[in-house]
Amino acid sequence: MSLHGTEISLVPMPCRWNLDPMNLQSLISPALDPSRFGDVVTDFLSHHHWQASRPSLAHIAELSRQFGRLPYENLSKIINLSQYPDAPPLRMPDTVWDGFQRQHLGGTCYALTFFLTTILQFFNYDARPVTAEMNWGKDVHSAIIINFQGIPYLLDPGYLIHQPLPLSPTTPQHLHYPHLTVELRADSERETFSVYTWRKGQATWRYRFHSNPLDWETYARRWRHSFALPSMDGLVITRVTPTGMIYIHNDYLRITRTGGVQKVRDQNMVEQTIQESFGIDMRIVEAARLALRQNRSGKQTQTGDEDATR
Repeated sequence: MSLHGTEISLVPMPCRWNLDPMNLQSLISPALDPSRFGDVVTDFLSHHHWQASRPSLAHIAELSRQFGRLPYENLSKIINLSQYPDAPPLRMPDTVWDGFQRQHLGGTCYALTFFLTTILQFFNYDARPVTAEMNWGKDVHSAIIINFQGIPYLLDPGYLIHQPLPLSPTTPQHLHYPHLTVELRADSERETFSVYTWRKGQATWRYRFHSNPLDWETYARRWRHSFALPSMDGLVITRVTPTGMIYIHNDYLRITRTGGVQKVRDQNMVEQTIQESFGIDMRIVEAARLALRQNRSGKQTQTGDEDATR
């Protein structure tokens, strides 16, 4: 089903998406406004059978889990940057949802956070975005703070957290998955919260954030800046599965299951997994690979340094 009666398709060289002007207008919206996308949320809701009563934490979790069917992928973002290097478009919920239905695409954390926040605000939940620091930079990740009955909770569509975790200043909070445990812990000295993952008794720090939500203007500015981040220097696709998680970075594949972790570096196996586990057409992957080379070439030209992107 097309949300606007338009097609988004891949065409031969130079590997551009054929974007309808109406769809493009949504892509480059000058301001982030979740209220514009009520029809998209309605269509998203029509594809699922909902059981939890609302408003409730169970309902919030159900919305987030169903939304988790959309994969984290930066292929679409890399292609957009190649097509519009001076002003790359922000993928709005209608574009993300249409891309998922037609081509099994999803988005990166900024696009997924905005879309899920749009869904939550549709039900009048007090949901707003935050950005987070990771080990390679500030404001390189995004998530959602949702206040429910006077208590703030964390949701993160890009990082496994589909069950609302309360932001407790004293007690670490945990989510237990078959293959790992996610921990949310306060840092009183920094006045921040951190997310860790635990596997086989070992903790790995993932990201840190301040709990004060952002206004949409600040969020949009950081979203636009994300096109220049190191995460755009390689193709990444990942999703949670019933038994674990699939993670792909260029020709590297990691499949995490309850019984262990499988790691391989094999392009053929990566391509097979993309097609079978994600349903993404290899023409999109090839378009993203070409766009990635073009983006790298453009970055080297701007800096005059052959090693600028390594």
